[in-house]
Amino acid sequence: MNKLVGVIPIEIFQLSGMTTLYFHGNSLNGSLPPVSNMEQLETIFVSNNQLSGKIPEIKANGFKTLLMERNKFSGSIPNSLGDLASLKTLDLSSNNIRGSIPESLENLKYMVSLNLSRWKGVSTSGDVHSQKTNL
Repeated sequence: MNKLVGVIPIEIFQLSGMTTLYFHGNSLNGSLPPVSNMEQLETIFVSNNQLSGKIPEIKANGFKTLLMERNKFSGSIPNSLGDLASLKTLDLSSNNIRGSIPESLENLKYMVSLNLSRWKGVSTSGDVHSQKTNL
């Protein structure tokens, strides 16, 4: 574990060949920009920081893991996460996220781990809850 402080430089999100973004367990703050020019990206691991703002839009073909627990993200889960066909692991627990779980998450047929615990005001819509709790 490092002791990095400050914001994640936006230039990192322009490295098109990167496969893993790992900033777990630091004191990083600020928000994450949309991820759209990183087609090789498979993993974002930014847990245990002080990151805030909305969960970013992510567009990467083979994206598999999104670990953002224990931060200060707010707003709702973007519907676009349901477009990440290869997504296997999603952890957004212990943030300030509110709202419904998007029905688009039903599209994630490879999902093996979904952690949405310790939210404020979470509710489900459609059949997402019944389908995803049987993982």
